[in-house]
Amino acid sequence: MSFQEESPMHLNATLHPCLFLASVVSIGSIGLAQDGQVVMDGSFSDWADAPVLVEDPQDAPGAFVDLGTVRVIDDQEFINLQLGVGRQVNAQKLDGTIQVILNVDGSTRSGTTLHDLEGADLAIELTPQEGERAGMGCSVITFDRKGRPRRRSPYDIDMVLAPTTASDWFEIRFRRTNLTDSVKTIRPRAKMTGRVIAVDRNQRIVDQTDQFTHEVTTSGARRRANPELNRRDPLERSEDADTRVVSWNAERGAFIENPAPFARMLRALDPDVIAIQELPGDCTPQVLESWFKKYMGKDDWTATVCRGNLRTAVVSRKPFTSIQELADLSRPTTRGSIPVRCAGGLVQTGGTPILIASIHLKCCGSVGSREDEVRELETDLIRKAVGRLMKKHPDASIVIAGDFNLVGGEHVLQQMIHEIDTDGSDLQVADLYQVGGRTNATWADRGQPFVPGRLDYIVFGDDRLGLEGGLVVDVANMPSSLSKKHKLDSLRTKAPSDHFPIVLDLDTSRDDPS
Repeated sequence: MSFQEESPMHLNATLHPCLFLASVVSIGSIGLAQDGQVVMDGSFSDWADAPVLVEDPQDAPGAFVDLGTVRVIDDQEFINLQLGVGRQVNAQKLDGTIQVILNVDGSTRSGTTLHDLEGADLAIELTPQEGERAGMGCSVITFDRKGRPRRRSPYDIDMVLAPTTASDWFEIRFRRTNLTDSVKTIRPRAKMTGRVIAVDRNQRIVDQTDQFTHEVTTSGARRRANPELNRRDPLERSEDADTRVVSWNAERGAFIENPAPFARMLRALDPDVIAIQELPGDCTPQVLESWFKKYMGKDDWTATVCRGNLRTAVVSRKPFTSIQELADLSRPTTRGSIPVRCAGGLVQTGGTPILIASIHLKCCGSVGSREDEVRELETDLIRKAVGRLMKKHPDASIVIAGDFNLVGGEHVLQQMIHEIDTDGSDLQVADLYQVGGRTNATWADRGQPFVPGRLDYIVFGDDRLGLEGGLVVDVANMPSSLSKKHKLDSLRTKAPSDHFPIVLDLDTSRDDPS
């Protein structure tokens, strides 16, 4: 649970995204997007050849955003839009609202006229200022044949927004079928029109683009089967990997209260080491060891758990030694010290030992907010503790996994990985994608106003660890044949957690992983 509302203080503390891109490792997982498909990951590399539809000048110096470039790419499943906003902001926690207004089918005989755009069928609002949860998230308004509005969940149109962190560029996608009662599908050669409006909290327009037009070139169709999925099962361990790490936020104690679906997933993934977050405050190592003995077979499992209410843990079937220093981390508050949600220890892999930490950083807020400052403090404490421990275990390497809650600035991730690998370089950020490769989102919850996003990360030392594969496991978006094969069909419609498990396959046996 990571997107709950808390009141922010708006400061200025961020690094530009390009400062950390060099530390990201793409895995090339089985089932990545095919040619012509845009990947919702906030990297924007797949937009290089897309034409600019409108280029709004820098003309809103005092506004919360300064709208810029708009591009659109269509594929068989989705309409994808890229938008420059001229400021480092969080799109779902703005000091106003960005409205993306579209006539998706090009017809002016349906829909309504909105901000001088005739035939508007769809309005996407980033940080709507109306409704029960005004001031956060996203909402969608569709207009029927007679122009009557209907406010809907962004999940109704399979909307995804990236990145989740603050940025001056964003990409948005939505499904091209069953958008409204008058738009059953966006057909090829449809001349979609649109414009983007920025309004402040008093509903005053502070910036707007000119109208743009995009002619749809692809035919709407069902999801194309990826032939790579027929050659290798993406849930199976990579051939050269000797250690599989899984990280999973188990949503407020559900791991203990509702064990069956978690056990079903973990049996399918067959991990060696599991980093778990959001365990109940009375969870102990003995409770977890009994859980794994009962649900995961005959292996001997060893666990460590941190202090506090929402606890983190590491559980390993490989020889494991808990390190109390990580569990004892705390940060000061006005009411005294409170635990940092961090647990970990040393895993003997048979190759390079792994110093692993399971972490859960502060939730909520936006870039520069009080919550972002707390994440910075927690990250500093964790990073320094890992640095001290590596001096005691110089033959080991590092894995830090968990819910980083990066809904503010991306600089927190850069801070975590900075120059603490065994060769003095940055740790690497594993770039993990869902099966099918269309997004790297690790969290989704239809009951909240926020669209799916990336909150969970694994960072690791590539000086001694070889990266062999990995993925984000969202059962609802994987092929049904795959979920059936692994007996996960029951999780397609009811996931056990609002977070998805993330998987990393490592080769610890090579002296020189490069």
